[in-house]
Amino acid sequence: MAALAERLQRTLGIEPGEERVLVAGAVALFLVEWAAVSVTNVAETFFLKRIGVARLPIVFLVNSILLAGTSVAVGRMAARADQRRLLLR
Repeated sequence: MAALAERLQRTLGIEPGEERVLVAGAVALFLVEWAAVSVTNVAETFFLKRIGVARLPIVFLVNSILLAGTSVAVGRMAARADQRRLLLR
């Protein structure tokens, strides 16, 4: 077991004494992602309750049209701009 832990530490590049920081970061990341999934589920449920299933195809269609329009607009703006400045942002 100790050999496996040492191999894992070498593979991940964990210095001695950093184990607690790694575990705390992993736990925090897990909790944040868990909360994000939970909030997303609740938001989608409220959205469906407010809009209704019957209007869902129209919502998806409008969403797709808006996405295509904004993609074209951003693409045109990016084509006009200096590419070096655009990449530095």
